[in-house]
Amino acid sequence: MYRVIILAVIVGSIETNENADIKNLVGEPDYRQVRLHWETDKASGPQNFQVRYCELQTWGPQRCRAQIVPEQSLNDIEYDDSNVKSYNTNIKGLRMATTYSFEIRNEMEIRDREDRSQGIGRNQNIIVIPTKGCK
Repeated sequence: MYRVIILAVIVGSIETNENADIKNLVGEPDYRQVRLHWETDKASGPQNFQVRYCELQTWGPQRCRAQIVPEQSLNDIEYDDSNVKSYNTNIKGLRMATTYSFEIRNEMEIRDREDRSQGIGRNQNIIVIPTKGCK
């Protein structure tokens, strides 16, 4: 019985990763801002994105906020005969010397998740970045 439940959880997480079209999420920290960069397939069409970010404290995430990022394709890049669209945005107004988690969702994922639990279907497009601080 336990093997079936564990297998169902693993299959669910693999399925979620294959459906996610956000790739290569990276961030560059600064003192009071972070510059995020990610890519999507060009075939996915124009999209808006939501960046959800939280301060990570020892007792858990705090001061969570969200920012809507309209489509801003900086350049189209070709990798192995497939087109990729690049996006980036600056998240400003952050605290110095604080660790943040950043999650990128496209507008389709935002609508789909309103009815689902945040457990098994949790998005894998999350990155943790500490902002710079004074020495």
